[in-house]
Amino acid sequence: MRHLGRELRVLVRDTPVELEASRGDGLRLRLPAAWLFRMDDVVVRPEALVHLDALALALASPSGARTLLEVAGHCDSLGRREPNRAFTLRRAESVAALLAGRGVAPARLATRGAGEDERLEKDETTPAARRRNRRIEIEIRPSRPSRREAS
Repeated sequence: MRHLGRELRVLVRDTPVELEASRGDGLRLRLPAAWLFRMDDVVVRPEALVHLDALALALASPSGARTLLEVAGHCDSLGRREPNRAFTLRRAESVAALLAGRGVAPARLATRGAGEDERLEKDETTPAARRRNRRIEIEIRPSRPSRREAS
């Protein structure tokens, strides 16, 4: 995971994508929805494809191939809960399909629509806060527990 983390850090430099450590030995990529999609769309923007292609190559590489990926769609609290959840699931599925089409084994991919349930910004009174909540997160976990987690 360390090698993959270093590789991903280089790939997301100079992009709005955030990379952070997550539980255990995992990593989390946070991709802003406005960078990936046009408003109310589930098709990835052509401008983002170059960066997603590079991420897919890293995730399909030997160091990335020993991981499991969960692609989750998130939104702000505007609109109704169930349509938001369905919409964010379609966006997550769009990103997962793109990764699978570029070499990431589909068996390693899971998707979910989190809707508005896991907001980064609880107070959405500003457009910037709502924009931060609209995102795709890719949780990357080792396919087997690390020595630290197993003990």
